[in-house]
Amino acid sequence: MFSFNPFHKPTSEKPLSLKGLQGVIDHSTKISKSLVQVADDSRVASNNLVMYGSPLGDDLTDVTSKMGNLLSEWTSILMEFADSFEQYRDTLKSISIKEAALQQSRDQKKKLRDQIEKLEDSPTAIDRLNALKEQLKELEAFTEPDEVEMSNYKRIATREALYILLNGMHAMSSKTDIISTFGKYIVDELDTQPIKPGEERPAYQSTHRTKRIQDDAKHAIHEWKPDQAKLRRTLTSHHGHNPLIIKMNKELPPVPVALTDGETKQPSPSSSTSASSNPSPSVSEQSVNLGKHHSLYKPDAVEKTTATPSTTHHQPVFHPPAFMSPFSQPLNQENLYQFYQNYLPPKPYEEIRSVLSPVFHEKKHDVGGFVLPTANPNFALNDSTHD
Repeated sequence: MFSFNPFHKPTSEKPLSLKGLQGVIDHSTKISKSLVQVADDSRVASNNLVMYGSPLGDDLTDVTSKMGNLLSEWTSILMEFADSFEQYRDTLKSISIKEAALQQSRDQKKKLRDQIEKLEDSPTAIDRLNALKEQLKELEAFTEPDEVEMSNYKRIATREALYILLNGMHAMSSKTDIISTFGKYIVDELDTQPIKPGEERPAYQSTHRTKRIQDDAKHAIHEWKPDQAKLRRTLTSHHGHNPLIIKMNKELPPVPVALTDGETKQPSPSSSTSASSNPSPSVSEQSVNLGKHHSLYKPDAVEKTTATPSTTHHQPVFHPPAFMSPFSQPLNQENLYQFYQNYLPPKPYEEIRSVLSPVFHEKKHDVGGFVLPTANPNFALNDSTHD
């Protein structure tokens, strides 16, 4: 028999969302590690490029040396992008940390809904059913502010994370474009005019020119500023750090006291008594520890919050998990909202589209020398290309 339960909410979206978020975090970690590996391989390859050209004549020695130096700069660019990817991942990870802080109350609500669903068709359990519904209603009303705040936080954190990633992509591509553009002028100095046996290759005279190009390229990279039309300001750039990323301070255990030979450590009566009488910190001690935390918006400031200890042990008290969990700071997001509410609007999309879309570009100067094989009218597929 089908029965509609107004208290039951579909839960299929939540596992899918959490699964997708965890997948983004896991694969972003792999991507970040891969970028670091690519940067390290690029550094080694650029050094080997210099080694390759060093004994091959003045022209190849100079060009490979200057290009090896520029490609070493590209290694630093890749490392910067890897850092942006890590910040992107950590910002999204803060969502999962705060979600975990709310999981206890969500499990309690799910348990109540399951109990209500079982008693729906039982006419003898009306009193029990009404009591459960009332308990669920109170719990939902109590946790609604945290759920709404979590919903708001997801949007801020997602926007911040994607802005960090896209700004990092813009910086990497722009600086890479500088290297590729200036580097081509260095490579242009290689004389590819063939010589015949017995002839001498003309003396290489472009050392000063390539040095100037290299210096100009490095100066352009170090003095690079993002195009304000393409940049998106972030909380990270505004605060000088990412206020959404939560860092857990892990203290090392105390160093054990060294014992002399033949000496064994005996527990003292006072320590054993205190250990048995106080097996765990009290609720009031936990409240004191949680009442002091670093400000989310002022790194050097410390905020104090009052927490009332609970003296009732036989009846559960529902604390807002987002405020009580040691893995999360209070979600006082008003400053975050103010940052985005005062956000200067970017250039209109149609204006940027007309600049970046190749449909609206006039035909550019073709320097020649390179075409895709399929663009050559004389290109024909042979049997080997089908394999």
